[in-house]
Amino acid sequence: MVTSAAVSWTAVTSQGYELQADDNADFSSPSYSSTSAGGSTNLIVAGLSADTTYFFRVGSINHNSARNFA
Repeated sequence: MVTSAAVSWTAVTSQGYELQADDNADFSSPSYSSTSAGGSTNLIVAGLSADTTYFFRVGSINHNSARNFA
């Protein structure tokens, strides 16, 4: 039973990143959200529910703390 995921992304110029996981494709209520410092390009997402489809997105954080999700 899988309840975690390793997520990685390609670095861009930013102050950091925010990773979100949600069981809704529109990310209306993320089940998981975590920020990391600039230069970090991976996170382990733990505590997910088994037998559930999750969608993931990562956003860069600029110097004004605005997120740009891909």
